[in-house]
Amino acid sequence: MDKKQKHVIYLALCISRVLFIFGDYFLSNTQNIQADNIPSESKVLPNQNIQAQEPQDIIKNINQDIQEIWIQDQDIQKFDINQLQEDEKNNYDNIQILQEVYKKTNNPEILTKLLQELIESYQFDYAKSYINQISTLWYSPEIDSDLYLHILINSLSITDSRDLIYFETQLENMSNKWYINKDDTYFYLWLIKIWKKDFNWANNLFKNILDSRYSKFINHFDTNLTNYSAQKDIPSYYTDAMISLTMLKNWYFSIAKKLSLNVLMSNDKYILPYQILAYSHFLTNNRETSIDYFLKLIDIDKSKEDNYKFMIWVSYYRLDKNEESVLYLSQIKNKLYQTDVHRYLILNYLEWNDIPKLVRTRQSLLWQNDLEKSDFYNYFYNTFYIPFRNQEPSSIYKENQTLAISFLDKCYQTFSTWDSDICIYWQAWQDITLFNREAAKDKLLYLAEKYPQSYIYHALWDYYNIKKDLQKAKTYYIKAVSSTTSETEKNIVRTKIIDQNI
Repeated sequence: MDKKQKHVIYLALCISRVLFIFGDYFLSNTQNIQADNIPSESKVLPNQNIQAQEPQDIIKNINQDIQEIWIQDQDIQKFDINQLQEDEKNNYDNIQILQEVYKKTNNPEILTKLLQELIESYQFDYAKSYINQISTLWYSPEIDSDLYLHILINSLSITDSRDLIYFETQLENMSNKWYINKDDTYFYLWLIKIWKKDFNWANNLFKNILDSRYSKFINHFDTNLTNYSAQKDIPSYYTDAMISLTMLKNWYFSIAKKLSLNVLMSNDKYILPYQILAYSHFLTNNRETSIDYFLKLIDIDKSKEDNYKFMIWVSYYRLDKNEESVLYLSQIKNKLYQTDVHRYLILNYLEWNDIPKLVRTRQSLLWQNDLEKSDFYNYFYNTFYIPFRNQEPSSIYKENQTLAISFLDKCYQTFSTWDSDICIYWQAWQDITLFNREAAKDKLLYLAEKYPQSYIYHALWDYYNIKKDLQKAKTYYIKAVSSTTSETEKNIVRTKIIDQNI
């Protein structure tokens, strides 16, 4: 499986569960997260009222159908930035495309879009490497000031004080040269005070900030700080932990990590800072570190053990450590997770190319009552499309041919009343596999109207070529070659053309 399809399938199946768990811990009432040694009478705290940007707004409509954007070398110079529609395109693909385009053009607009995409996927260190290429010593107006400061504050080292000094120097320089206005300056000074745990000065500073972009967040911060501080008989570090949680909710990861580590120095049994550190490192792509914190959480918080094991599985999977990921996935016993467990075992077995285990797990998945379109897409794509695209035998289909029929039957049972296109889509590929060309042609023509994909054009080209309708064959050949992102498929189609002298 190529990297693009790995990202697409992984994200489509995984992101809803990750967001659910993320919300379970960080978008719930604070009464659900308690320190072990807080007296019982003070455990119930006010609700979190912070209206932070939701994760769903950062990861735009990830479960929607993903439109392909393919940029040929000759199109680089005329690349239109508006082509990248975030609600139709996977973020990982955007980054790869933008990196290639920026390398060839050095276009500041492309750099801005690239930095935005890196921020949305929380790759702050990577984003910082790009701004350092422009200017290591001082801020360059070529870079958007908001993006620049957001990247710097989120890539601060927890242990190296020079990072903070550098940030303070850059902020002062940008303010003196009017690259940023007073509200921007005061806001980032406010964040610096929070980093330093100088909350009184932070309160004084926020009164000078009028910009609505900042005031809403700061007002909620102040309200919650006041509520936490007013609670009696709770340790002082509890307020620090709640502020750390507030920072995480508003995507200031480095500050959240810094404050949480300070809290652990006061009480290393307190669950909340471990949760913040685990999720902060997970979201910012520090998978190994996040695993360490999730393992610690398994030891001290048995009530959510399955959730933590799920996140360990995700981390190992993203690190391409399939044996470790299967080990933790197989330990999840909660029946609520069973459908997801089957889905993610399938992804691991695909990586291993372990066809017998893959097929057995697919059979188990078929008995679940909460299947979605992506379950059928994943099966049909790997069983029919990939072998067709690469002109290889379908080892999955040969391992258990009746399973394909069972999936199609289940597909029509599940989606018959409102969305059967996914079933028609893959019935066409079974027709191709069984050489039912006329039946396949009718389905493919219908689907080509609704879902123009390279492999549909490729199949139609095959059909019309067999029928000696060379004009139509040539039309679909051009469409297939121009729309595919697979070099393997391009070479196969081109070889067919050469061999048949079309």
